[in-house]
Amino acid sequence: MTKQQQIRNWLTIGFQQSTNQNSEAFYYDKRDHEFFSVMWLDYFLQDENGNLTEDAITSYSKQDLETLIDRIKRIENEDDLIIALPGHGISENTNNLTFIEEQINNFLSSNSIDLETVTLWETDGETSVIIKVEEEPKQEIKKPWWKIWK
Repeated sequence: MTKQQQIRNWLTIGFQQSTNQNSEAFYYDKRDHEFFSVMWLDYFLQDENGNLTEDAITSYSKQDLETLIDRIKRIENEDDLIIALPGHGISENTNNLTFIEEQINNFLSSNSIDLETVTLWETDGETSVIIKVEEEPKQEIKKPWWKIWK
């Protein structure tokens, strides 16, 4: 499979996503000339200030993590150089694939994207994210033993 076929397959998946599906979002980064996606769990890798949180453990490489956090910040700041792929929520059949192919071609053309010069962001192997969740300690309520109904 060529690089262009791999990118087209990725675009097909991105365009088939439902617009209200929140588990993964697909984008094109005009600055880096690269297609990428962000999983919903990736947002938990940063704290409220946009810095890497200590409550997450991930297998992303340091470079991949820096790239991901940078892109998440840019998405949140509505950077004009990050373009979201429009999901259409279409199932995989011949007629719909023809429609998706047309949408992909229109997207590439309208954004002046040349598949010969762009890349698809790939992380260094399988990635995982573990979020540490601490339960708040229960407050012990002291009351007389005979008031069990309150």
